[in-house]
Amino acid sequence: MRIVLLGTGGYHPNERRHTACLMLPELGVIFDAGTSFFRVQQFLKTRDLQIFLTHAHLDHIVGLSFFLVPMLTDQVDSVKLYGEASKLNAIQTHLFSEEIFP
Repeated sequence: MRIVLLGTGGYHPNERRHTACLMLPELGVIFDAGTSFFRVQQFLKTRDLQIFLTHAHLDHIVGLSFFLVPMLTDQVDSVKLYGEASKLNAIQTHLFSEEIFP
């Protein structure tokens, strides 16, 4: 098993580093969905993903909005998102509100 560090930068991405996202490709497990989340697509080894969010600061969740393409192109069968219930509700209400997404 290997761990792929897709992003380990601080709260703001720059030209060399992206915000938090770690992946266990063979298991389809992802920790946090920072700005580097778009890189998940190139490491996919399974069609079922489990995403664990450590907290809901924008630098750890903004990448969720980048994942529409793999889902629409049938690269992924299922995605399970784990985190504190109130934070998951806030993500659904705000990040994925019809006013700003897609």
